[in-house]
Amino acid sequence: MVHAMQDTKYHRDNGGADTWMKLLEGSVLVACWSQADGLAHGLCDDIKSTPPMDWRAFYKMPSARLFLMKKGDGLFM
Repeated sequence: MVHAMQDTKYHRDNGGADTWMKLLEGSVLVACWSQADGLAHGLCDDIKSTPPMDWRAFYKMPSARLFLMKKGDGLFM
């Protein structure tokens, strides 16, 4: 759960297995990519101290997805 006006560092949910989200209130910007692309472009939570998001690397990844979820939206990956 995340409170209003907060964000999370990039991370892998459930060890990279199935993940779902249901947005109950407000809206949220979601960025996601494959584990292979994350490793290739240095956006991987295996690094002990997760650096800030590198949006230039994100946009180079073939699997990169960026979208806005609104109240009531669901996502299954």
